[in-house]
Amino acid sequence: MSEKREGEIKMVVGFATEKEIKEEEEKGLLLKILNEEYFGVKELEQWLPWKAWTIRKKIRSGEIRGRRIKGKWFVSREDLYNFLRKKQKDQEKILTKYLILS
Repeated sequence: MSEKREGEIKMVVGFATEKEIKEEEEKGLLLKILNEEYFGVKELEQWLPWKAWTIRKKIRSGEIRGRRIKGKWFVSREDLYNFLRKKQKDQEKILTKYLILS
């Protein structure tokens, strides 16, 4: 973990364990907004099959629910999970339709 500079706040993103979250909170490094963890576009780019500009486009169109904070887009863990669940359901519908037509 990098050294914290005075006045600097680290926003922890990713899939952290409860222990890791608690450690970060104790150090004063975890930024939560309304008790929710947020992922930046760069972090989402690592997990989703799209480039950053596509992710931003999906956020702006409302396909992925996001919030603009200080000029940057962020997606809450809950909103990311909701988007992924919807994508999975859509894929299941397409596969079921394909199998029925086959």
